[in-house]
Amino acid sequence: MSKLIQKKDTSTGKQYLGKIQLDELADNIADKNYLHTQSVPSLTWSVSHNLNKYPSVVIKDSSNEEIEGMIIHISINQTVIIFNAVFSGQAIFN
Repeated sequence: MSKLIQKKDTSTGKQYLGKIQLDELADNIADKNYLHTQSVPSLTWSVSHNLNKYPSVVIKDSSNEEIEGMIIHISINQTVIIFNAVFSGQAIFN
């Protein structure tokens, strides 16, 4: 649910209610994310996401179908994903 905040039009000086935009957020407030593309099919994907956190991960194969893998967070910046079969595709880290 979006909340409205009081904003000011700098060209007219008038105040109004509006939604906050991403570029209006202070640095380090917006949630970080990372998209990893694994173009070579592999049983193990090693990903350096550099998000400085233990992110949630959604994995999609090359057909854009969600798949499951064993997700192991090595550190706050590196994750390994292990599969039962070789896959290529994408991992979305949030």
